[in-house]
Amino acid sequence: PDRRLAEELGSFFNEQGQRQLAAEYYRSALSQEGKHPQIRPVIAYAKILYDLKAWPDTERLLRRAADRVPTEAKIPLLLGKTLLEQRRWPEALTWFERAIALDPKTAEAYYGCSRIALAQGRREEALRNLKQALAANPYHREALELLRQMDLHQMRRHSE
Repeated sequence: PDRRLAEELGSFFNEQGQRQLAAEYYRSALSQEGKHPQIRPVIAYAKILYDLKAWPDTERLLRRAADRVPTEAKIPLLLGKTLLEQRRWPEALTWFERAIALDPKTAEAYYGCSRIALAQGRREEALRNLKQALAANPYHREALELLRQMDLHQMRRHSE
């Protein structure tokens, strides 16, 4: 199918929960891109690849997209998340910081920074990032849960 139809079919199958089929259509749509890439199918395809834990494919797609559309905050955010899942913390942090520079209200990027800081034993930095995530989105479920876990851990340490 042509690019537009392939994109619409990718979106349809993604909404139906048929991720593999959606990925095929998005891949087809992206292969037909001209000089001016459409960001929506790139993001949708990257999210599917991320959900499928296809880390190398997700990273490759997002790095190309970041070069072509350097002003879209969702691209470095997804790339940061992809690298975080692979425990490539310094690289992930760089991409989260880029997402924040593009959109300072990106709660998910602050949350990613907090996970990295916590994994590296920098508790205070993790708390600062969690507070920034919650300032950007007071209902960010993962940030709230991580903050709760950190509080519980702190309480246990003080009771011992």
